Amino acid sequence: MVDSKFSGVSSMDSESENGGDGVNYSGHFQIDTVFPSYDATVEWAKEIARPIGCIFVSSSYKKTTDGRLYRYLACNRGRKKRPRDLENVIRKDTKTKSVGCPFYIKIYYKKSTDGWRICAKNDVTGTHNHPFIVYPEGHRQISGLSPGAKQVVRNLTRSKVAPRNIMATIIEQFTEDHPNIRHIYNCTSDIRMEDSEGKGVVQQFLHLARESHYIYWVMTDDIGVLHHAFMVHPITCNLLRTYPYVIALKAEFPHTAHLLCRWHINKDVEAYVTGLFKERTVGAKFKNGRWKRVMDAAFEPEYELALQRLKTSWGRYPKVVDYVESTWLSQKEKFVTCWTNKVMHYGNVSTCRVESQHSAVKSWMESSTGFLDTVWARVHCQIGNQIVGIRNALEASRSKVG
Repeated sequence: MVDSKFSGVSSMDSESENGGDGVNYSGHFQIDTVFPSYDATVEWAKEIARPIGCIFVSSSYKKTTDGRLYRYLACNRGRKKRPRDLENVIRKDTKTKSVGCPFYIKIYYKKSTDGWRICAKNDVTGTHNHPFIVYPEGHRQISGLSPGAKQVVRNLTRSKVAPRNIMATIIEQFTEDHPNIRHIYNCTSDIRMEDSEGKGVVQQFLHLARESHYIYWVMTDDIGVLHHAFMVHPITCNLLRTYPYVIALKAEFPHTAHLLCRWHINKDVEAYVTGLFKERTVGAKFKNGRWKRVMDAAFEPEYELALQRLKTSWGRYPKVVDYVESTWLSQKEKFVTCWTNKVMHYGNVSTCRVESQHSAVKSWMESSTGFLDTVWARVHCQIGNQIVGIRNALEASRSKVG
């Protein structure tokens, strides 16, 4: 257990930032106890070292002239600095903990007692030449997740709680663990590997779909690489069968106009121009300038004039002109004002309802990247929540009058 040495920064006052405190710590390890095994000896020494603020590393086994085994436990900052060829090194920004600390203790096997003992000399090898640990969160041996904390991480991970929120819970409930966010990420990765039981990402993805009785269709190439996957929640299918008119709109109204979302078009155009010039202000200028006039043209002659002016102003950049003409203006009837005004759309020129659903799904995601099985599990939970909401609304409509 770590004592109050790690509870704040005041302990730094007793030692120099550039060296040790000059105290000989060998007395902490001078003991007559005979330990039953090497591992038990090391564990005892590490327990004594932690409150001091020291971390041990083990050397390889050695033998005396009469064949007795012994090993050294040295300070983790004990190795001497090695000269580095900074001109040819791959990573020049790496650093080292090694400062040539002289502290070490000897653990040896005593045949007469059939056990292990510790030898600590009262000389320079009992001192440290560096400041001790103040913040245990950055050190593996004195920070981590206890079994109880790992179980909490497991439960919260399966409830789709974000790692930062799991971290806050662990810090509050397990004050002696001193974890950092990397411990949470490693633990969630281990949990995911346990749940997959050795299956690959795609295999686990399909296994989860089959286990939840999804209706799915996948397409692979000749060597078995997955290219497309289509999945439907079984309850969603039942809802569509119950209310088929929702998907029959196209059959009932085959001449319904199809409009494109102007908001998404603008975002794509701005992103393309920004990426081309590596300057965000240029993308915004194009979107809000000549391109906006093209999109907002109320009559076809006005559209032709606005397009001609765009070509004149941006003619030096043919990639921009080719992009808007080939990608978007080939479908101008679906978003340019002079054509969309011929359709009764009541001002709905962006997919707001779709965007709200997109936002709802994204709220369950931790980031823009993730494994297929992880993404599936989060979308599955989001669909489950939506189904509960739909059932609640349907039951309310059945049981309430007026």
